[in-house]
Amino acid sequence: MTLKSIFPKGLLMSLIALLVAIYSTPVLAQDYDDLDDDLVYSIAACGKVSIHQSPSADSPVVGELLTGGAGATLDDFDSNGIWYEVTYGDITGYVNALCVSGDRNDERVPNDNANRTTYYVVVNSYDSLEALKADRGNKPDGIDCSPAFKGEKDGKTVYNLCVGIYYNRKEAVKGAKELKEFFDFDTWVWESKGQAECVERPIGYNGKPVRITPAK
Repeated sequence: MTLKSIFPKGLLMSLIALLVAIYSTPVLAQDYDDLDDDLVYSIAACGKVSIHQSPSADSPVVGELLTGGAGATLDDFDSNGIWYEVTYGDITGYVNALCVSGDRNDERVPNDNANRTTYYVVVNSYDSLEALKADRGNKPDGIDCSPAFKGEKDGKTVYNLCVGIYYNRKEAVKGAKELKEFFDFDTWVWESKGQAECVERPIGYNGKPVRITPAK
C-alpha cells in the first residue's frame, strides 16, 4: 500500500508541500501577508524603504519609510505582488513589498546577503514571466503559490518557479531530491551568485500576495 493509494491526489500534494515547508531550511520562508490593519511598515535593515513614483526601482523616489517609524496606508498591490501602492502623509507612491510588513515588529530584512551564493530548488523554467503565470494552474497545490525569480541561462533571461531557497548546496540538493521523489516532474538546483531578483509573488489562497520573509 502506498501514500498515493491512501490519499486523494489533491490532499496528498497539499500534505507533501506542508511537510517540505516544515522540514526544509530555506533562506526565504513562504507565508501570507497580514495586512488587515491596512498599514505597512519598513522592515529594511538598512533603515529605510524608498517610495517610488511608479512600481519600478528605476522610477523617481518621492519619499521614504523609516524602519521603526510610522506606517503608510496600503492602497493596493500590483498584479505581480512585488509592489504596494501606499499613501504616506501627502505622498502617494509604491514600495517594494518584500521590504515592508503589516507588523511593525516583524523580522528585519537583512542587507548583508546580497552577494552571497544562493541555491534555488526549481520546478520549472520559462522564457517569459507570462508563460510562467499561464502554467501555474497546472502545478499541484502548494507548488502553484511558489514565487518566481529572474535568472539567466545560456545568455538568455529565464524565469524560474522556485520552491526552496538555501545558502547550503547540500541542503538544496537534498530538498530537490525529496520533492522529485513525490512529484511526477523534475526538480533541480539553480546556483545564483547573490540573491536572485524576485519578479512575482502570486496571490495566495487568502487573496493576498504570498509573503517572502528572510529566515533567521
